[in-house]
Amino acid sequence: MGLDSLVRSGIATIDGITKSLQVSVQHEAWIGNKAGYSDPLYDTVVTRKCLIEPKNTLKVAKDGKEIVQRFQLTLIAPVSPNGAAYRAEPIDPRDRLTLPDGSWGLIMDVRGLTDPTTNRPYMYEVAVG
Repeated sequence: MGLDSLVRSGIATIDGITKSLQVSVQHEAWIGNKAGYSDPLYDTVVTRKCLIEPKNTLKVAKDGKEIVQRFQLTLIAPVSPNGAAYRAEPIDPRDRLTLPDGSWGLIMDVRGLTDPTTNRPYMYEVAVG
């Protein structure tokens, strides 16, 4: 059993242990902009389970702007790619993740340790401002 198998098994265990703590969020994948406009177009809403950790941390974006991170979302289950052109898969910074209370914010960062078998993260950590 390789280290990747142990990590995969550990993630499955974490998913099982935290099921009662996971909440549903609505994921709207950005698929483009309306023709001639900057208004975003989103795909059909998909419900995803995740852990939500409130934050109040000041972060500096790549362009130098300061943004307050309000939440850290941890999606433990795999997320399939959307397939739309010109987007980062499977979670694009232009996507919208709506929390149970109806609030949402800009996706500041998406990261996760990559599984060498699938070339996708074992789980996703999404910083929301």
